[in-house]
Amino acid sequence: MKTKRTDALVTSLPGERYTPFSVAKKLNALAILESASFAHGRDRYSIILVREAFRIRQLGDTVQMTIDNRDIQHEKHDILEALLDIARQNVLPPDGIPLPAAGIGYLGYEYCQRCDTIKLVPSPDTIGIPESQFIIGHIYLVFDHFSDSIHLFGLNYDEHEIDLRQAVDDILQRLSDLDFSYLAAPANAASCEVISAEDANHADFINRVEAVKSHIVAGNLLQAVVSRRLVLKSKETALEVYRRLRSKSPSPYLFYLDFGSYQVIGASPESLVRVRDSVASIRPIAGTPFFERF
Repeated sequence: MKTKRTDALVTSLPGERYTPFSVAKKLNALAILESASFAHGRDRYSIILVREAFRIRQLGDTVQMTIDNRDIQHEKHDILEALLDIARQNVLPPDGIPLPAAGIGYLGYEYCQRCDTIKLVPSPDTIGIPESQFIIGHIYLVFDHFSDSIHLFGLNYDEHEIDLRQAVDDILQRLSDLDFSYLAAPANAASCEVISAEDANHADFINRVEAVKSHIVAGNLLQAVVSRRLVLKSKETALEVYRRLRSKSPSPYLFYLDFGSYQVIGASPESLVRVRDSVASIRPIAGTPFFERF
């Protein structure tokens, strides 16, 4: 086993003057994870990633990293195995503070084929984004809403290193400067034009719904979602769309990811997998049989 790195930096500062969204906007964050609690208004932690180290993605059976604009093939063929290697490089913080040492990103639905014997029917890729992709961060800010404090973490990796002290000092300086332009009132929502609602495939959509209903009656499944893509055109920025989403639909799981050429934004009331103290809790779809042993 490789020796863990010992060059990580952590500093804490009062957080009463800041909100995760305002700091993310001021620092041009690449990723935001927030949680709105139905009981408390907001849950304990929010996380933002403000400086990228590198990116890693799943492309078919290949895992590719982009480091300083260079694409490099990883020795692993499964992105989760590669992310585990990355996460193990640094020591996790004490006191249960959540730190995504393996980055922040997404696993596409197609990734399920790597976890089970299920086979998916190939469909045309009309948007051209990776099956899965993560941004590995040098600098993270973790907001503790219970203590009104911000924990600022600086991490280096075997794949990429920077002057962490300089990077952390730069963030602290930007947080304390007198530039309050990020607090400007948001403009009225930009107009939105529907480009495609896949109406041309309406008949195919109905056929798929009927097929799902038949499988439910036959006892093959309890529920399923037959989705259709809705394409809209707007001049609204992705971060502003996220702001409006979190305002209109506060949820236990809110996320914003900026990959440059595309952004991923969402809100969900449900948890699928949660890890606390190295114990994973799985909350599968309703109707999944319960087993005492696996």
